[in-house]
Amino acid sequence: MYLRIDDQNLLAPNAAIYCDRAELDGPDDASFFCKPSVIFIILTPHEGSRESIRRAKFKAVLSVETIVVIEPDSRSFTQYERDADVWSATEKPYGSALQLKRPAITLEADELFRRTSPKTGLNVRAAIKAS
Repeated sequence: MYLRIDDQNLLAPNAAIYCDRAELDGPDDASFFCKPSVIFIILTPHEGSRESIRRAKFKAVLSVETIVVIEPDSRSFTQYERDADVWSATEKPYGSALQLKRPAITLEADELFRRTSPKTGLNVRAAIKAS
């Protein structure tokens, strides 16, 4: 699925969370979505400096409150969170759980990384626990 920015611009996150089913409404909702709350980017070996460019584009989407950049090789991630118009970054080492504010969930590290790799993408069966 693609994140529709406007009529001419699309972005492709590795995964996304949107909190309201109405955010998917539209004639082409099988391929596109518009207002995600959380974006996941899984780094690949050839990503290089492109990750910061991708992240900046996702930050410009007003509905995005959290961006999670996953580094499969080190099994770590960086969590970027928006507070008003200011973004903060927190690096999470191996073994850390991902705690989201909206939606209020926790993804345990062992579940998050069990099948996560640049080739396989995010573990869609990750255990979600209400926090």
